[in-house]
Amino acid sequence: KRGKAGTSTEEALTACWVARILELEYLALVVRHSCCWKHSFSCFIFTVSSYWCEQYSPLLGVR
Repeated sequence: KRGKAGTSTEEALTACWVARILELEYLALVVRHSCCWKHSFSCFIFTVSSYWCEQYSPLLGVR
């Protein structure tokens, strides 16, 4: 019950992160090279998930 929103967000990011590994391995390489990978890993996740989750947000219940 507690942290429902936080859990949903984590699950969404996890789902997108896994999907990134499975489906967007190429995009991941591009982002890793162009984004602030060496600056912050969270930036890498946010960049990819924000792009990928945008299409899956309705399914994940996260916007």
